[in-house]
This record gives sequence, structure tokens and C-alpha cells, in this order.
Amino acid sequence: MQPFTISYCLKPLLNHKLIFLKRITVLTAALLLIVLQACKKDPSVIGLDIHPQSDKVTAATLSFSGINAFTFSEDSLSTDERSLALLGSYNDPVFGLTSASFISQVRLSSLSLDFGTSVQADSICLYIDYTSFYGDSTVSQNINIYELANSIYPDSIYYSNFDANTVINPVPLHSFTYTPRPNDSCLTIKLPIELAQRFIAAPSSIYEDNAAFLEFFKGLCFMPDASLPGGGIAYFNLLSTKTYMILYYTNQDGPQTYNFSINTNCARINLFNHNYGNSMVTGINDSVTSHSSIYMQAMSGLGMKIYFPGLTSWKDSGDIIISKAELIIPVNTSFNNSLYTSPSKLLNVGITSSGTYEFLSDYVVGEAYFNGKLNEETQEYRFNIGRYIQSLVDGTKTDNGIAVLCSDNRVSSNRVVINNSNVTGGLRLEIYYFKP
Repeated sequence: MQPFTISYCLKPLLNHKLIFLKRITVLTAALLLIVLQACKKDPSVIGLDIHPQSDKVTAATLSFSGINAFTFSEDSLSTDERSLALLGSYNDPVFGLTSASFISQVRLSSLSLDFGTSVQADSICLYIDYTSFYGDSTVSQNINIYELANSIYPDSIYYSNFDANTVINPVPLHSFTYTPRPNDSCLTIKLPIELAQRFIAAPSSIYEDNAAFLEFFKGLCFMPDASLPGGGIAYFNLLSTKTYMILYYTNQDGPQTYNFSINTNCARINLFNHNYGNSMVTGINDSVTSHSSIYMQAMSGLGMKIYFPGLTSWKDSGDIIISKAELIIPVNTSFNNSLYTSPSKLLNVGITSSGTYEFLSDYVVGEAYFNGKLNEETQEYRFNIGRYIQSLVDGTKTDNGIAVLCSDNRVSSNRVVINNSNVTGGLRLEIYYFKP
């Protein structure tokens, strides 16, 4: 099978600046020649063997299926101090077992706290503001809450694969089962009375400032019981005014309350785990075998790497000016699931020689141009990457590949399956180019 097919298009010429470099009469003749050739051209010929005279400009739309693309396992991501906290687990019919946990400090809302006299602890509750939910919210979740035995710090960097066992007390502070209700204002968790009594009995010195308090109470870790997976992942807003821990107590003046805060000064970490052992996912990190499907999952799960080896020969084909290059990423709809939906947008970044990520030059043009959003009707994502492709053709950039990831993959749990370039109508790069 030939890796390229070609069709000719007149429309891109109308918008390209090279129109103004040629006389109208010459351009008309060139366009007529192209149309005549399009009727006769063998589709296996890519068009670069056409050597027009110096007074001609050739335009073509190139559908490029010779792409090397595969599923890769994403490295751990920095997940500290993110906008949302994710919690829950589920067994995806395609992607297997996925779970999300989080750790957070709790701080004093006011200093030099004085509980008064004749103090008695009544109860202590934690309220966490719901944002949304991914998956089946009708399935109950089993959650363990651990108190931290070792400190975490807001000025340190923590990653999604951070081992929580290095900082938690191994015995759960509290365990509970709940059915997610994301339409409610918040999740209410009644913590053990023993914790309330500890706060009441603690020396007044721990309430002088947050440094002393955090040494006394280092924070909490929330983990789903992965042995009894639920139906999805809950998204919580820890920075909401609806999120706080409240101590109920009684002193000489009667019933009282004190709020502990979770705010931007608190160290917070999202933790993710994926088990693809019993899933339908195949070809992870296999850049040799051409698999028909590419699997992508957020929460530092799976992404897609793409290389363009077919562009290597273009460097020796003379001057080529890329007018537009659109990367088209079709969804394999046979894997779509109403509960486990596709991300509304993908992220597309370049890979450096050292393996780190960098923004493509097309990204800086603007979101409307760069795109990456899911077209619900056609079930495909599109990226404009003309500048990047031009740099590969010119040889000013080495093809270290690009990485396509689920957007917001530190604070969301979406997944999607993509049709690879060896599938009819699958992954492809459509190029509009000029060859003076």
C-alpha cells in the first residue's frame, strides 16, 4: 500500500500570500495545468516529482497516512496544588482499574485559639465541595482516610505516583462508604470523636500559629479501597468556601464551633494509579508494531506519540512552502461509553531531544487556530500544526515526535480510543503546500 494519496484544491491559493507574487495570467495558467493533471494523476504519486517552471506555483492537498503513531505510558506528572482534588476508583471495561487519591493539609482559620473552660468535644465533620463526577455515580465508593505521620510542604514538588505510604499512619483514621451525589453542594464526612477530643486536649501552644499546628496535625490522605472499586471519580474543589473541617464543642458559654481551613497555603497532592493488566489496552510503548487503535487516558495514564518519517524525503525536493497542515485524530467510536466519556479537548506538545515537553510554535498563534477540540458530530479532533511541519520540511527541527494527551490530565479522568493511521479514515495529516 502506498503511504500517500493526493487531491488538488484551489481554495488554499486564494488565501496564500504567494498569489500576490505572480501575475494573474500566469497563475490562471498554472491552475488550469493543475486541474488537468488532477484528472490523470496516479494517486500513489505524492506530487513532489512535479518540477514546475520558475513562473509557476503548484498547490496541492496532501493526505499523509505514512505516520508512525503508538500508545505510550505517560511519565508521572507534578500534581501538587492543583485546582481540583480527585477521589474514587472504577473498573473501565476498556482501560481496566483506575483510582485517584489525594492528600491535603488543614490549617487554622484564626490564631491563638482559646476553647474556654469546662470544654467538651461534641463532634468533628469535614465538608468537601463537589465539582463534578466522571463515571457511574450510582455505584457506592469505599473510602479510607489516613492521618499523615510525616509532613508535606507547599513549596515542594510532588508527582502523581508519589507513594502516600511514606507519609501516612498505616492505620486508617476513618473508613466510610458513600454513594456519590455530585449534584449536592458537598460531601459530608463525620470524623471520629477521638480526633475532636485530641484537638480539645492539645496544649494551647499548638494554636499559636500554623507552623505549630501543622507539626501537631500534619494533614489527611483520602484513598479509595481499590479492592472494592466504585463506579468513577469524584472531582472536589478544596479551595471552595464550602470546603472546611469544623469542630463542634461545648464550653462554659454553651455550644461552640471552630472552622479549620483548606486554602491556597495548604500543600495538596493528587495521586493516580492505573492497572492495564486485565484491560483491552494493547501496544503500550510499542513503536514497531502497527496497532489499529491508540489508547489515551488522563490522570497520567496513556498518551499518543506521533512521528512523521515520510517528511524526511521532502528536504531534498526543493523549496516547499506549507500553507496549512492539519492533524486529524478520529475517535474509534466502537469504544465510546456514555459513562466514561471522551475528553472535550486534547493537548498537543513537542518532544525535545531530552524527552521533555515543549509547546509547538503553532500553539502560540492562539487557541482558536491551534484547536484540539472534539467535534461531537464528526467524532474527531483537529490540530493546525503548519509551522511545526514547515520546520521539519526545512530541516530546522529534528523529528523527535509530538505527544498528544488528554487535556487537563492532572485534574480529570477522561479517556478515548483513536483510530490509527492504518485504519481507513484514521489518523492523518492533511497538508496544503506550494512548490514555487
